[in-house]
Amino acid sequence: MRSVGLRRVVLSDVTMRRVFMDPVNISLGNQALDNYNFNNMTIGSEDVIGGDFSNAGDWDTQAPWTVASGVATMDYSLGNGNLSQQVASLTAYQSYQVQIDLVSEDGDGQIELRSNTWGGNVRIDNAGIGTQTYYLCNYGSAPTGYAIRGKNGTVLTGVLDNASAKPITLDSWTELGTRTAAEWMIFDDAAKTTQIVSGGLTMGVSIPINDFAAGDYYYSVDIVNDALGTLKISTAGDGDLATIDNTGEHTGVISLTDGTIRLEANGACDLTVCCFELYPVL
Repeated sequence: MRSVGLRRVVLSDVTMRRVFMDPVNISLGNQALDNYNFNNMTIGSEDVIGGDFSNAGDWDTQAPWTVASGVATMDYSLGNGNLSQQVASLTAYQSYQVQIDLVSEDGDGQIELRSNTWGGNVRIDNAGIGTQTYYLCNYGSAPTGYAIRGKNGTVLTGVLDNASAKPITLDSWTELGTRTAAEWMIFDDAAKTTQIVSGGLTMGVSIPINDFAAGDYYYSVDIVNDALGTLKISTAGDGDLATIDNTGEHTGVISLTDGTIRLEANGACDLTVCCFELYPVL
């Protein structure tokens, strides 16, 4: 059993069924959610074809790029250009772990993952030699393609020896809504966070409550980045229960009759969460 001092509850247009005001202490049962801190994620199979550059035929190379002997080389003296492939198994709007092995990069040029796949250019040459790992969503204009671009250089070279993209899922949780170019999530296995982005439609995650019994539950949601809008806690049976906004920890008490809890977009939003704890009030 755990005792918690609930110091602050912030009400918005969503009315919580029961509120314990400062400085009331409440006694809690055990953590009711599996993987509440997003520690457990599953990385799937490789979606890039020939990412070890052992076969030049797996890649479309514009003039600056060559693929041979297990590496891809960019010659900046030949201008800007792409190293690309249309990857049939790359699923649009999904969460991916993307890795690039940079063997060497000489001079003042740039190497980047292209925005037409990932929604924004991701520069990789200034992160240091070795394996660079990124957690991204392919919500760009060509989400099933894969392209690396070299540009803005002089006469020197950049060399890669591996390119990878593997889907990543959040263990124990079920996704809500349909992923699109406007509604998507990123599961970050390094930071242990979930980024929820929505243009206004349903997007989020849900999970069954362990040993559920109807009653009051204490929640704690930790937001590490708030770029836009708000999230909400809800259930299908109880409706909207609490609104979550701004960075930091958010706590409160809600009354539940439905044993599956949801954390989801509350309209248009872009927020990143690192923890969603839930405890029965004893």
